Formats: sequence, structure tokens, C-alpha cells
Amino acid sequence: MAEKSAYCDGESCSWSSSCRYVGTLVVGGVVARSHHIRRALLVGSVLLSAVIIGTIGASAAVSSPPNPDEVRQFGGYVALGSSTPSGLGIAPHVISPTTPPGCGRSANSYPALLSRSIGVASFTDASCSGATADNLYSSQVRGGFLSADPAPPQLAALRQDTKMVSLTVGSNDINLLRLFGTDCPRLAARAWDKSPCKDSAATLPNAKGIDERVSSVRKSLTQALSIIHHKSPYARVLLIGYGQYAPATQSPDHPCRTRLRLADGDVAWFHDLTERLDAAMRAAAQAPDNAKFTTFVDSFGHWTGHDACADDAHSWTNGSHAKPGDGAGLHPRQSGAVAMGYLAKCAMANRPVTQQELERVVDETRPTSPNQELRLPACPSA
Repeated sequence: MAEKSAYCDGESCSWSSSCRYVGTLVVGGVVARSHHIRRALLVGSVLLSAVIIGTIGASAAVSSPPNPDEVRQFGGYVALGSSTPSGLGIAPHVISPTTPPGCGRSANSYPALLSRSIGVASFTDASCSGATADNLYSSQVRGGFLSADPAPPQLAALRQDTKMVSLTVGSNDINLLRLFGTDCPRLAARAWDKSPCKDSAATLPNAKGIDERVSSVRKSLTQALSIIHHKSPYARVLLIGYGQYAPATQSPDHPCRTRLRLADGDVAWFHDLTERLDAAMRAAAQAPDNAKFTTFVDSFGHWTGHDACADDAHSWTNGSHAKPGDGAGLHPRQSGAVAMGYLAKCAMANRPVTQQELERVVDETRPTSPNQELRLPACPSA
């Protein structure tokens, strides 16, 4: 098979069902498998340097984008990542021949909201539930939680003329939701007022080596951002952090015991690990070479008081249970997707968003009818 047909790059394939994805990525002219990405980066480094030098003027222009409320400023937009950007469980669900059935993509995910609100020329959603950073380069053998069909390498969606990329990935790399959605609730009844899950971490498969895995996310994303820039040198990249699943401290009535089925000490551990994952993502975005074209969007810092243990009127993240159409368990609700989309939109315009402004936008941007496709309002004035 020719490398191009295996890779399905550009317009020659564009996610067609006739493509055959073999879990490879071409970097600098070299076919790179996920475990050979470092070698591929070394081989492609000369070409990458040439691209950066030859396009320095264009990169400077991308770092100061025009007003995102003006139509069609950014050309093609590609969304990458796992179930948080795919909008798992949020209605309406996207069903099409080009969408792997288990990826759980929503027409009201934060990338979909963002694409409609800034008027991009084209939008490609390559995100897929269950994806790890490795699936940026290699086929996702199970194309999401609900399907055995493979999903293609996500970076195959990028083109040289792509102008905007968003990425949220990392929670599956550290088994965060498997740990706190399955392992920890099973242990909570042992001691609700302690941290039985954290205390048993050495014996839990999903918790073993979790500190090293958090560090590994930073390295993986630092590398991934470099490759994104190599493939799409004119693109502004948004690395969008996760919101808060659990609070740093609970109120006296211990709502997380019910909403997350977690013991008190394990709630704090959940918050701490998510904060560390967020810090790893920020560090990748702010690495010297990546900071020239990447903006880190701090969802975590804007999520206080809106975690899964808040009441229904204020939570932006689901607990263990979810209402149909309002996100999956332990995933952003529709309100969370709106919050992430609005933060990303205003980051493109370099316009800070206050907590009060974000909460107002979330409260006012709610569906009024089933399957309604939402739109984000304008960002605050400069």
C-alpha cells in the first residue's frame, strides 16, 4: 500500500470510508509509528526548522488573530482529543458516515460551539471518546467506548492550510476516570471519612505509577504540539485544560459521597490529580518552542464551585449519574461545554473573561428545545 493511501492525508481521503488507516503518521517525510515518534522527530527536525524559519512572519500574524466575532477569519479548524472535546453524552449527537460510531461526538460539544461562533471556513472534528495522546498518532483500535470499529490517527485530519487547532487530551493517559469512576467508589464504604482509595493506590492497576503518568502527559503533549505545528505551520493552537471534577474541600453535608460515591479524602485526591494534570498541560503549552503558537486555556481555574459535587443548578460536570442528553457520567454537562467553548473563543481574541461573565454566559446559553444547536455570545469588549 502506498504511504499516502495508508495515511489518508489532505483532500485525497478526508476521512472517507474507503481509507485504510494503519496507525502510522508521516513526520518530515518519515513513516512514524506511535512508539517511533521520537525517532521521526529527529529525522524531521531539519525540515521543521526550515518550516519555522520560512514562515516566521506568518506565525507572528497567527499569534495576534483578528476579532473572532468576524466571520471566516480562521480558515479550517480541526478539533482533537478525547471524550471531553467530543461532547460525550451531550445532545444532539452527530451521526454521519464519516464519524466512527463510538466516538460520541456532539453538535453542542465545545469545538462545535466554537466553530459556529467564530465562523470558520471548515470544521473537522477528529476527537473521540477514550482517546489518549498516543491516538493522535496511531489508530484507536476501539473507536470510542461504544464501538469496536477503529478510529483513524487524529493528526491525519490536519492540513498545511489549517488555521486553528484545539486539543484536550490526557485524562485517559492516567486512567483518571477509570480510577475515580470504578475503583474508588468500590472502596468508599470502607471508610467514608478517610481516603481508602488513595491509601490502596499501590495495589490498584489504574493507580499504579500515576505520578509518573502525569509527568508523561507533559512530555507527550509537548511533543504533540510540535508535530501539530510541523503539519499545520500557520495554525493557532488552543490547548484547553479540563474543568474540575471534584472540589478541593467539601461542605459539611458531604455531597460528594452521593454525587461521586467517593470517600472524603479521595475527593481531595481527585481534585489534586486533576489539578496536576492541568499543570502538566499548561507546561506543555508554555514550553519555549510551543508558546509561539499555542495558547493554554485554563478551564480548571474557572471551574471552582461548578464541579460534580455542586447542586444541579450550578454544576458544569456530571457526577456518577447523568441526565439523558446532558453529558455522560464524570464528563462535562452542556453547561460545561459552553464554559469551555466561551473561554476558548475569548482566548482567541486575547480577551480575559471574569468568573462573573462566564457564569452569566453559561446561564444564558441553554437549549430551549430538544436537539437545538447552541451559539456562543460575543466576548467582552477589549
